[in-house]
Amino acid sequence: MKILVVGGSGFLGNEIVKQLLAEGNEVKSMSRSRDSNRIKSHFVADIARPDTYLSVLEDWQPQVVVQCAWVTSQKVYRESLENQDYRTQTLQFAADCFKIGVNHFLGLGSSAEYGVSSLPCNAAVTTPQPVDPYGRNKYETFLKLQDLSGAANARLTWGRVFQPYGLGQDSERLIPWATEKLLLGQEVKLQNPEMTLDWISSRDIASAISWSINRMTPQAIDIGTSLGTSVRQVLEEVALTIGTDPDLIVSTVNTQLQKTDSKLVVSVDSPLLKDGWKPKDTLQTGLPWALRK
Repeated sequence: MKILVVGGSGFLGNEIVKQLLAEGNEVKSMSRSRDSNRIKSHFVADIARPDTYLSVLEDWQPQVVVQCAWVTSQKVYRESLENQDYRTQTLQFAADCFKIGVNHFLGLGSSAEYGVSSLPCNAAVTTPQPVDPYGRNKYETFLKLQDLSGAANARLTWGRVFQPYGLGQDSERLIPWATEKLLLGQEVKLQNPEMTLDWISSRDIASAISWSINRMTPQAIDIGTSLGTSVRQVLEEVALTIGTDPDLIVSTVNTQLQKTDSKLVVSVDSPLLKDGWKPKDTLQTGLPWALRK
């Protein structure tokens, strides 16, 4: 199968490319950066500039496109105006893909589309209620893609990724950031240690994308494990994995005054899990891989 991965040299895109290549697909990776050519079929292009990608789409005629590119910088991504830009660019890019005959477009959504929840999330029944520009623009992109794919009689998959971790993650994200501090013997101060999230390895995310390409999953799916783990528990597992003192993990607020019902966890009845896909990693197997231990 001919598959184009946009953002294929990024944190999640790289794992998706590796997974799809390992399965024998013909894969091209596209990104804006020249120095991230990790596979021979990588090419430089920008979804903001159709003139950089149209000739490849028209000449190569991919059957499937996976769009991973979005603003991800930890300090700004939730509120960044770039979220609007990526929404506009993704929709134009998708329209161009459908125009040349792409029959399956996959976009990476986010658990942020659900906002703040106390119940397990199920893409089949849970109504998204995003609370920031990141979540809102992701959700609006999905809604518009439904119209575009319907008009083109093409297939759409929107994978809402929950809390990812893995090789090559942004050093400012929680696990890499905390790992560096713990290795230096410094305290890791947490403002919301009891926030419960669904932590999923990037290689399991790649597996879920592959599963969705090869099976007729619904348009909207949740990509997570259905297991909720608090921020504190995750970092205690990190400390155990790298052999540092878990007492360095401290709270900066009175945890008894915090709301502990805030969580973003995939329901066991969510479409992807009901279809039979299962993650392979637990934190006990995924963290040593991600931290190279």
